Amino acid sequence: MEAIKGIYKNGKIPIKQKPLFFDPVEVLIIFPEKKKKPQKIGGLFKDSNLDYEKIEKDLKKLYNHY
Repeated sequence: MEAIKGIYKNGKIPIKQKPLFFDPVEVLIIFPEKKKKPQKIGGLFKDSNLDYEKIEKDLKKLYNHY
């Protein structure tokens, strides 16, 4: 099995590197979940001062960049 990174855009997936295969092969494409929310930190760091709203905005910017 070989993993190759690509970016889905407008119904196509241009890949970032050439695979080792030359013949047609079956592929499995896995898309990440659309909604990713930061988890609250627990344990030793439960009292940490984190801006979860800013983290969520930053994640949305990164996701929308692709």
